[in-house]
Formats: sequence, C-alpha cells, structure tokens
Amino acid sequence: MQLGIFAKTYNRRTVEQTLQAVRNDGLSAVQFNMSVLGLPTIPDPIGPQAIAEIAQAADAARVTLAAISGTFNAAHPDPDTRVPTWTAFLTWPRLPPRSRSRSSP
Repeated sequence: MQLGIFAKTYNRRTVEQTLQAVRNDGLSAVQFNMSVLGLPTIPDPIGPQAIAEIAQAADAARVTLAAISGTFNAAHPDPDTRVPTWTAFLTWPRLPPRSRSRSSP
C-alpha cells in the first residue's frame, strides 16, 4: 500500500509542478483530477496530448496515478444532464500502465 493524496490539493501552475510537489512531500501516489490540467473534472473528450502530458509528468515525478477523480451527480434527475456525463466518464481512455506502476518510492 502506498500513501497518496488528492492531486488537486496542490495548487501549482502545471501538472509537472503539481506531481513534483507531491513527490517532494514524500508521497508516491495520487488520485488525479483533470482540473490539474485546467480541464473540467470530467472532460469530454480527453485528447491523447493530455494523456501523454499526465503520463510523462507522473513518470518524471515517480508518482503513481492510483485513481482518477470522476466526481459527478450520477443520480441527477434530468437525463439530459446525467447521461452525457456518464457517457464521457465511461469512455475515457486508459492511462498507459507505465504511469500507474513504475513509480516505486
């Protein structure tokens, strides 16, 4: 088990600075939030450039992406609000395994 933190806890200008701050504080895992990239928590779509930026920053900081935050109202009574958010969440591309497992303390 690794100690981790919600990446959004660190208010830095870039994803690289955010994940390096996590590492500098002695932590080796995060629950990542897309807002760290300046995106909505559940962006639709997430482009390959954003995925690459996250993976590279995690590798450089030696931080494991243990989870990705996907907080939204999954029980919203209006399907016009609920369904597009669910769809966006369920179709997110997966981050490369190297950004999830390579970072040992």
